[in-house]
Amino acid sequence: MNSSIKQSFNKTYDKLLPEVTLKHPSGLNQQVSVGWSFSPLLFGPLPHLFNGLYAYGFFMLLLSIILGGFTLGVASIIINFILAENLNRKVMEKLLLQGYELSDTEEKVQRAKAYLI
Repeated sequence: MNSSIKQSFNKTYDKLLPEVTLKHPSGLNQQVSVGWSFSPLLFGPLPHLFNGLYAYGFFMLLLSIILGGFTLGVASIIINFILAENLNRKVMEKLLLQGYELSDTEEKVQRAKAYLI
């Protein structure tokens, strides 16, 4: 009974927060979520900076400060929603450019490829 509950939970978790494994030829593995990321929604462009996306992070931080000042913060909230949608995609693109390859189940790889388009 316990193992069936655990399997059911894992299937539900994979649908809600899907992750894909990227593998580097040197043997390193990296897990990247596919889809929405809540950390930029709460912290703005800072997660981009922590993930090494410096140019994009600084640009969005500057844009958020300038437009947020003119619109009393409304533009900053809108920018945070845009950042929340794009963080995982940008991280995955960065890793693919560094030589990582998608290496997971066929369903997860197809979902990741569709997400990158």
